[in-house]
Amino acid sequence: MPTKLFGLILMSTVLIGCNDSDSETEVKETQVQSNESPAEQTNAEPETRTIKVSGKVIFEEGVGNVEVCADLKRTLACNSKDPKTTTNPDGSYELSWESEAPHLGYNLVASWPREDPLPKITETMAPYWETVAVGARDIYDGVINPLTTAELSVEHAMSMRDYTDQELQEGLDELREIYADIYDLPANEVYTKVTESGRYADTMAIQSRLGSHTIGLVTDPLAPAHVARKLKDEMLDKVDAENTSVQRYFIRNSKDIKKRVRETLIELGYLTES
Repeated sequence: MPTKLFGLILMSTVLIGCNDSDSETEVKETQVQSNESPAEQTNAEPETRTIKVSGKVIFEEGVGNVEVCADLKRTLACNSKDPKTTTNPDGSYELSWESEAPHLGYNLVASWPREDPLPKITETMAPYWETVAVGARDIYDGVINPLTTAELSVEHAMSMRDYTDQELQEGLDELREIYADIYDLPANEVYTKVTESGRYADTMAIQSRLGSHTIGLVTDPLAPAHVARKLKDEMLDKVDAENTSVQRYFIRNSKDIKKRVRETLIELGYLTES
């Protein structure tokens, strides 16, 4: 976090710039206690580890013949130095690379142009996207799907704010529980098995569209998920009652949906009545 980083930089500057006798003693003691000479420490080769990931890219079904990368710098995009591979026809893939970094965290990202006939892009999930991009944190055994992407977006939004590490983790834990309710799956399986849940595509489309309405009203990264949990069943029932698609329902009823989202945000305490 910015505050913590500034504090560490400031502390390092003070210690390095200190000229009193105590600081000199500490440096000498550190040098004596070391088992390696400065030259040996400088020439020591960093430990290299082979990282292997195997998983599957799923949109509505397995997505074949698309690029997957290990986003090593966690920029939510692939760059020329990131390890890459291409998925098999069923969406499965294997990826490996050598790493000397002491911290091995990374994201996984897959993307493809909409005009590409493979994979199938349906009206339900991505009616207007020119490029489809999905991603995941490095904790789901290589599974990449729209829900892992939603979580990754929330994590990124929270990391851009002044959340502590504990607050960030608590927020992601809360998000997992909300998604478990929305998709009626155990919390420990919701990210890896969401595409097996009932009416997955319609529910994901509703979650996405409600999220776009919510973000325009509040900035809390968890608010869209709370709204989706509250309104999902209501929206599904109305889609069924009109015997239409999620996309058409949201287009036809845009004004009413915006009103329901606002009412729900007031009910949840995100907004006050005006």
